[in-house]
Amino acid sequence: MHRFIKKIRYGLLVVGFTLSSTLSLFASAELTQGQIDEMDFQMHGVALFSGTDPFSVGIKIATESPYSHVGILLHEASADVSDLTSWYCFESTGSAGEVLSGTLPHTRVTPWAHVSTQYPGGVTSRLLRSKEEPDATTVTQFIRENIGKAYENNIGELLSALTDGNEKPNTETVFCSELTAELMQQLGIIDSKISSNNYLPSEFSVEKENLPFLSGYFLEDEEIVKAYQLKRITRAGIWFRHNVVERLFACVRRQGHPA
Repeated sequence: MHRFIKKIRYGLLVVGFTLSSTLSLFASAELTQGQIDEMDFQMHGVALFSGTDPFSVGIKIATESPYSHVGILLHEASADVSDLTSWYCFESTGSAGEVLSGTLPHTRVTPWAHVSTQYPGGVTSRLLRSKEEPDATTVTQFIRENIGKAYENNIGELLSALTDGNEKPNTETVFCSELTAELMQQLGIIDSKISSNNYLPSEFSVEKENLPFLSGYFLEDEEIVKAYQLKRITRAGIWFRHNVVERLFACVRRQGHPA
């Protein structure tokens, strides 16, 4: 019974907090531990996702953003970056189908070709640019140390991210934007003065970018990989959140990270 309750709890987290699946219901394209151990990776940018399920819509409304999920774009360090077959996505995600079959949400590396075509919603990329490439050894080590890690199981930590309320990092379990921010901090791409578990998917977008970049790093403009137009109800919800809720309840307004 305890294991069943645990599956239900994780299932709710999957649906409720931007676990818009990058996998099909019955099969996973994620790399195995053995495959990852034989590869070296380089960070190439970030991937932003706009989920279509009701709960992803809720996330987009709560954060006033068209995006509900974020992942890390990778490519094989030894491959030609122009070869799209060498691209991968590292993210913390899962699907309701997996939970029901006994597989809990976790961090995974999946071929970009699969993610960008099979994701049930919109997909956008932002490539990383700088004078010098990040350290591929650090990227690879980070992936190997964090692969298979459980999705964030602390609802309080997830909710606190909405108001910058997490006082210190906690990477025992990780949500999508926390994983992305943590790698960027370890690579020296963004400042680590802000806890990685205070970042939201929206803050990796152009419109709401809130990243304290270091050493000349920056993310390019968004490039649409898989087009998706926000539904009218989502646009209305974002308008209501911004123009009504925030005016009535100032406490729900996210102040943003300090400069």
